[in-house]
Amino acid sequence: MYIRLEEFKYLDIYILSREDIIVSKIIRMDPKDIEDIDNLMIESDKKLIMTTICEVLERTDLFQTKKDAFTRNLSLFKERYNV
Repeated sequence: MYIRLEEFKYLDIYILSREDIIVSKIIRMDPKDIEDIDNLMIESDKKLIMTTICEVLERTDLFQTKKDAFTRNLSLFKERYNV
């Protein structure tokens, strides 16, 4: 889910939501990513995170190596964050 910045009258500027950033970090789950996720999870919607995870798993345009890394780290993510 992208968030539109409303401050700009003539420009359409979008940023990633917390949930999108969290899901994007699952693929690596290195210490810096985990620290970021720890901070982002405080105000994130777990249901939206799971929806986004399901969308990633259903994608057919990802390199298999990336999808494999995502799947490997997913169980660690779910366990750590009770998702």
